[in-house]
Amino acid sequence: MSDLNENGPVNLSMREALARREQELAGAAPGFEMVRSRIASSPSPMDAPRWDVTRSVRVTMALIGAQVRVVPWLVVPVALASAGMAVLAARFFGVGQDAGAATSGFASLMLLGVVVTVAMGLSHRSRDAVTLTTPIGPRIVLFARVAVVLAVDVGCGLAASALAAAWGVTEPFPELVGSWLIPLAAVAGLVTFLSVWTLPWVGVLFGVTATPLLVPLPADAVRIGVGAVAGWVQDAVPPVVIVGAGVLLFAVAIATAKRPLIVPKAAS
Repeated sequence: MSDLNENGPVNLSMREALARREQELAGAAPGFEMVRSRIASSPSPMDAPRWDVTRSVRVTMALIGAQVRVVPWLVVPVALASAGMAVLAARFFGVGQDAGAATSGFASLMLLGVVVTVAMGLSHRSRDAVTLTTPIGPRIVLFARVAVVLAVDVGCGLAASALAAAWGVTEPFPELVGSWLIPLAAVAGLVTFLSVWTLPWVGVLFGVTATPLLVPLPADAVRIGVGAVAGWVQDAVPPVVIVGAGVLLFAVAIATAKRPLIVPKAAS
């Protein structure tokens, strides 16, 4: 039993054998200067050539395509439903009142649909698979996500505008498109900014509140209450400022998006 003790002859022989083997292998190991020189002479991945425009466009389109699969599928039905309701509202107000009221009703329904779809696209309910499984930053994901949603909204809006203008109950097609496309920048920027900094439902609340202030008022609208505030805003703020404010809010939201839209839940 004494041979199995820590200081027994068996353990001493084992240690001596290991020490001799370590000395034999130590002579073949490269020195520090050799390792440093090899690292210094090897090409660095940071020195890779910059991507050209074509490759950048391909990567951007691939990211947008990935976002199409991640964005909640209800965005498309909601956008189609809001566009259809906008056409019906234009028909209703155009027959009952005039083209100005029809245009205002159409723009209001379109902007409300944008508020809902953007908030749905930035929802915190579903897992953000692209952000959590790839090295793509949350800023790029947010930009691609909102771009996909707005592309759906604009496409549905243009089709609905063409249909409403063809009925002849609204203002001409260019004015009808401008009635909702110009405020869309401000509404979408506001909802995106609040969804990033707070919660999507907060963005919906403020987006719904801002919509009647940005929709063009009919010429004979009674400017009392909300109408008075909306008239003052539209008289004092030119359209280019409204678009600029929306773009600024959107840019700030992207620049400050430092976390994934969805944080994975800890395993229970």
